[in-house]
Amino acid sequence: MPEKIREALATPATNGYGSLMTPEFGAREQFPQTRWTLVARAGEGSDSDRQERAVNELCTIYWPTIYAFLRSKGHSTTEAEDLTQGFFEDFLGRSHFAAAEQGRGKLRSYLLKSVSNFAKRSYRDGSRIKRGGGQPILSLDLRDEDGQLVVPEPSDDVSPELAFRRQWAKTVLSEVIKKLRREYEEKGKVEQFDALRFTISVVAEPRTYKEVATDLGSSEGAVKVAVHSLRERYQRVLRETIGDTLLPGEEIDDELRELISAFD
Repeated sequence: MPEKIREALATPATNGYGSLMTPEFGAREQFPQTRWTLVARAGEGSDSDRQERAVNELCTIYWPTIYAFLRSKGHSTTEAEDLTQGFFEDFLGRSHFAAAEQGRGKLRSYLLKSVSNFAKRSYRDGSRIKRGGGQPILSLDLRDEDGQLVVPEPSDDVSPELAFRRQWAKTVLSEVIKKLRREYEEKGKVEQFDALRFTISVVAEPRTYKEVATDLGSSEGAVKVAVHSLRERYQRVLRETIGDTLLPGEEIDDELRELISAFD
C-alpha cells in the first residue's frame, strides 16, 4: 500500500493553476482563492459564510489525520475519538484563529502544531470530553463503506508526526478521487469513471482494458484514450487539491515531495 501511494503522489509536474484547463471540464480561474486562504482571512469580515463553510469542510475532511496523530500518541480508540471532537470544537471556537496570518504557512503544518498543543493542554489539564455529554460536531466514521478502517492501527515504529503526515497524504488522495467522481457524475460519465478508477486509485483492484471495454460496451482503443484523459485530469486535480491547503507563494511541488517522503 505505501508504495502505491508513493507512486500516486509522484505525478508528473504540470504548470499549476495556470494550466487547469481541459476541453471536457473547462477552465479554472488562473489564481483561485484556496480553501486555506479563506480560512486564513476569516477575520476580515468579507464573505463570512464562505469562510465558515471552508472551515467546516476542512474539519470534515481532515479529522482522520487528527485522529491518526492522537492514536499514535497512545490514546485508545475512545479517547482519540473524544479528543478529535474536542480539538475541532476548540479549533472552531477560538477567536484568535480568525486572525490567521500568512506566517502560519501551509495548513498541514498549522494543524499539526495546533493538535500537538491541544494534546499537551489536554494532558496537562486532565481535561476530557465526556462521552455522550455533548453533541458531537463531526461524524467520525472509522470504517469506510467496505468495512475497512479509515485510519490504520498505530504502529510502534511510526511516530505520531509521521502517522499524521501519512494519513494526510492518504486523505489528499481520497479527496482527489471524490472530486473526480463528482466531475464525471456531472458529465453523466460516472459509470466510465467507476470502471476506470483502478488506473488512478491505490486501493482499487486492477483490471484489463479488455474487461473494461466489455463492461462499457466499448473498444480497447477507446478505453485507452479515456484512461489517458482521466490520468491527465487526475494530475491536475491532485495539484489543485494540494494547492488548496497552501497559502499564496508556497510551492505545490515542495509539498508533493514532502508527502512522498512520508513513505520513505
